[in-house]
Amino acid sequence: MKTAWTTLAVFAVALTHASSAVRSGDEQPLTLDVEALRSAYEQHVATLGCETLEADYPKIVRDLRSGQQDRESIACRMLAHCRDPRAIPWLVPLLDGASGSTRAWAGSAISCIVSECALMRRDPEQLGRIALQPRRPGDPDLRPFTWLAVKMMRAPEAANLRSYGADVARYVEARELAPDLRKLLDSRHPAVRNAAVFALQGLGFEVDEAAVLGPLHPIPRNVAPPEVPGNVAPAK
Repeated sequence: MKTAWTTLAVFAVALTHASSAVRSGDEQPLTLDVEALRSAYEQHVATLGCETLEADYPKIVRDLRSGQQDRESIACRMLAHCRDPRAIPWLVPLLDGASGSTRAWAGSAISCIVSECALMRRDPEQLGRIALQPRRPGDPDLRPFTWLAVKMMRAPEAANLRSYGADVARYVEARELAPDLRKLLDSRHPAVRNAAVFALQGLGFEVDEAAVLGPLHPIPRNVAPPEVPGNVAPAK
């Protein structure tokens, strides 16, 4: 309990400079304390028991640590649909890996885990749109992964990561990241713009979808990021 309150306190520090509340369609520029967000992430990770994942998926963890692009990519795909937040810290180091392909697969896996955990709270009464119910006892706390959304959305020259970062921002319900998402609307990559539109709309902001996407048809994003090929790790 003490650790949970500490994490909440760190989030409060992260948003200290955001004096104006973010309102639907009228977000104010925020100055995020990214280091405080990272600290909140690290404190939360310390409570997850991530080391136990190695006992459950020994080969996958070995492959993640192998330094070999093909093995790392397959391991990312294996973890993508495990719905287990313990897997996320094992994937994070690959976001800074030498291989662009591995970075993309790691970002995709993180996005899938976060989105699928969030969608367990999808409101069945809201037809035609994705609405999340409040977190219930036993539901994973996704808010501390806000730091990963920022990290991926601000990744230099990495369109895939920026797109996946927007997805994470939407599913951790980080409305304070609206300014970062707005910047992605100017991306030259259609997938990034589409992800930003989807995230902003999901967070309750108005977006002129036609103006942003032009004549391109939005990439379908009805439920969750598309499944990646390969074997799927068993759900926990």
